[in-house]
Amino acid sequence: MRAIPRFVSSLCLLAAVAGCHDPLTQVVIVFQSDLDTPNDADGIQMIAAEGALAPGGSGPVFGSAGPLPGTFPLSVGVTSAGATASFSFTVELLAGFNNNQPPSIVVNRTVTDIRFVDEQTMMLVLPLLRVCACQGTSCPNPGDPLCDNVDKPTLQPFDPAIAPPSTMLGLSNAVQPMPLPGRPAAGPEDGMRP
Repeated sequence: MRAIPRFVSSLCLLAAVAGCHDPLTQVVIVFQSDLDTPNDADGIQMIAAEGALAPGGSGPVFGSAGPLPGTFPLSVGVTSAGATASFSFTVELLAGFNNNQPPSIVVNRTVTDIRFVDEQTMMLVLPLLRVCACQGTSCPNPGDPLCDNVDKPTLQPFDPAIAPPSTMLGLSNAVQPMPLPGRPAAGPEDGMRP
């Protein structure tokens, strides 16, 4: 059984970068946006899967959904347990998250085949911009690099000045991560949190 990546809070990430633990193999995703919270978007959902294909195939998915925990930028870390070479995810900014009806999608992007660099913390900055907003059920057509889905993104070295700590701390787990080989089943500390 292959290990799957885990979401970790940015606080754990910063402790690891400071040298409190062995070097982690992880990618910090930084979401940037010019949308106003909570007026334009008030929720976020992120679903991830191991490997180079977008979540939703035959493999297990994991992720989280919850109210936006503040203003942008927001960050979340994904770690590899060692056997995972890459992961993919879909993120959606939502409007009406706190209403009694299903929320609508404001911006939706998918990033596939994000490659881990062994024992390094890398960073991926992903814009979720107003120009990419869906109008009802119609989202922008492909052709705008600021809005398009991304395959095999170029990662940057982690920069704490760009990736705010603990911004994703507190999102509830929508889908629990699968247990990693040799580890107990996932607990609350293993999920993506705002």
